[in-house]
Amino acid sequence: MANKFFTAFFLLSLSLHAQTQKIATYLFDNHLSEIGGRFPALKTVGKKGKFVLENIPQLGSEKQYVYVFEQSAGLQFVNLATKAFVKDSYTVEMFFRYNDGDISIYNFILGDDAKKRTGQYIHFIFTRDAATKQVKMYLDGEQKHQYIDENNDAAVTEDAIMSFFQNDNEAKALTSSGAVALIKIYNFVLEPEIIKKTYIDLKQHLKSSSYLIELLEVTDVGTKTVLKDIQFYQSTIQPLTDSYSSMDKLAEYLIKNPKVEIELQGHTDNQGDFNLNLKLSVQRVEFVKKYIVDRGINEHRITAKGLGSTRPIAGNTVEEARKLNRRVEVVITKK
Repeated sequence: MANKFFTAFFLLSLSLHAQTQKIATYLFDNHLSEIGGRFPALKTVGKKGKFVLENIPQLGSEKQYVYVFEQSAGLQFVNLATKAFVKDSYTVEMFFRYNDGDISIYNFILGDDAKKRTGQYIHFIFTRDAATKQVKMYLDGEQKHQYIDENNDAAVTEDAIMSFFQNDNEAKALTSSGAVALIKIYNFVLEPEIIKKTYIDLKQHLKSSSYLIELLEVTDVGTKTVLKDIQFYQSTIQPLTDSYSSMDKLAEYLIKNPKVEIELQGHTDNQGDFNLNLKLSVQRVEFVKKYIVDRGINEHRITAKGLGSTRPIAGNTVEEARKLNRRVEVVITKK
């Protein structure tokens, strides 16, 4: 059963040495490249598809670029070229639609709803925990299946390939045509509450940092910009999952503008010890800097400064205001 579940979604034989939490994010704005440029571009399988601006109900009136793929075609993530990305524990997230419920490789997850959901976008997440060997599958934020991967069918190996929308183990079998708006590969397991939030905030999840490059393009030297989507779990240096896309966009901006230099400033609320907050702000902003440097940015282009609770932009009496004070700001120091 485990093998059937696993191979029906994608052929996975991926293994890298995970040291820090990382995410490979693929949006389809007329390309198959990873948005931060740190991971290889997706490869096409079967007949090459096309990029189309499409109205997606979950996104309201906004149009989103999607990659439209043909019947028995799809995409692949070839991991051989990457270094130290995933080892055993991982998450795969997709937002996609299929055009034929009868030959969709996802119909056993959807069950009786397979035909009803034809042509509709669905949010699908697959996780595997290396320590427990537990595999879980989520549809539109809700857990649908779980099992123990006793035979390590869903484990990862060094020469991994992930195939999306085409079942390589049954290459002669037809699979549905469709379209995909998002693929994300995490080298860690997303927790259920984060998965639910990710689905609820799907519009923000897809578009959350699209404003950032446009904003920085017109920002003057010396002007502060609040990186509003970079937030942290309270009292830790661990960013919330949604923060990674903004960090990716900041790295993308620096890649596209090689003369730009920036200063990152970290801030906290005033809860707790002043000196501990100051130390925490330094650690958080250094985390963001390291993440961006790992994208291939010269570290000398980025300075990092922790300011603790010394420069609030809101009150500290209620949590909603304190959240605004726990922030990262970027100042362009050279253009």
